[in-house]
Amino acid sequence: MSNDITAKKCLEEELKQSKRELILQNKIITKFLITDNSRVLSQVITLISQSLQSTFGMLAYVNHREELTATILNDRHLQWHNISIQKLYSEQNVSSKLLQRAIRDGVAEIHNSEMILPTSLLALQNGIAVPVLSGDKSIGVLFLGNRKEPFTDNERQLLERICSYLAPILKARLQVQHNKALHDKAVRRLQKNEATLKEAEKLAKIGNWEHDFNSGFFSCSDEVYRILGIDTKRSKCVVEFKEAIRLIHPDDRKGVISTYRDAITKHLPYDRVNRIILHDKTEKVIHSRSITSYDENSRPIRSLGTIQDITTKVKAEVANKRLATAIDQAVDVIVITDRTGIIQYVNPAFEKITGYSRDEITGKTPRVLKSNEHPDSYYKNLWETITAGKVWRGRFINKNKSH
Repeated sequence: MSNDITAKKCLEEELKQSKRELILQNKIITKFLITDNSRVLSQVITLISQSLQSTFGMLAYVNHREELTATILNDRHLQWHNISIQKLYSEQNVSSKLLQRAIRDGVAEIHNSEMILPTSLLALQNGIAVPVLSGDKSIGVLFLGNRKEPFTDNERQLLERICSYLAPILKARLQVQHNKALHDKAVRRLQKNEATLKEAEKLAKIGNWEHDFNSGFFSCSDEVYRILGIDTKRSKCVVEFKEAIRLIHPDDRKGVISTYRDAITKHLPYDRVNRIILHDKTEKVIHSRSITSYDENSRPIRSLGTIQDITTKVKAEVANKRLATAIDQAVDVIVITDRTGIIQYVNPAFEKITGYSRDEITGKTPRVLKSNEHPDSYYKNLWETITAGKVWRGRFINKNKSH
């Protein structure tokens, strides 16, 4: 009977812990969805620090300049830091080593003793650093310190779980920040030279768009209109979202709509390639990306995204595949070498006629086929052509592998 009561109490404690973790998880996700960029990290680290009775917390991510951008919450003081990752790796104090293990090695570690935080020279009692992992790569770190009780392995595992579902949200958020930074830079360039920027958009064949769920309107840049083949002189470059949907190729439309809806309902970034048919029946291939923002009740407010015309790229890939197939099926011998004459590829006709397999001949020079039926000047012309980076065409009398 005593064992039954103990087991029941353990189960009740596990259920309480799971409930607390679920509540914390939901609060964190909600903060990321409804709070603006300038305040979200401080509010998230506050939630986590309070949950583990820690008076110090830091949530940091590695930016594109290989710096650790950290939001540090110490009592009522909020500070931002941009610290070179390489500089952090050169530090040998305890807290730096904890951060190194989390960021460089993707390993969570506990140090239940006094330490000094290098970013602000704060004295901390007890600390734990947990990596925020995206796949095998650490994109950030969660660091807690200043707690009366030592951190435990159970709490390390809890924070690892928190970071596991924090990672995709943080990554998407950082991508939005990065896109916004790019957009802001583009706006500044636009103010300096709007004509040059528009020409650059044309060359890149990338446009940006916004889908407003309340009004149902789809607003976009001029380049999106050019990609979709719609008159850019229409009022303020605004169209109904349904009109954009109607341009999607009938065979792709259902999949595009389904993927877009899934991205919205599951709070995921949208990323898809599909075909469109313009009003003049021209067919294009586009690559679309977007991310959706939500209100406090998790209702979608708007989606922001980009459209890139990749028709030329896709056609080139198709053409290359056709060319590769044609070379493989050709009855004439085809040999491709680098500029030094080393064989990189031979087609099946070469293998059949010479008796050499592709694996046997790759890495060698055509000298292995020399039959002495041609004068030296013939081969001299061949090598001069190849080493000049040009294509040599001609007919050889070569020896077979068996001769």
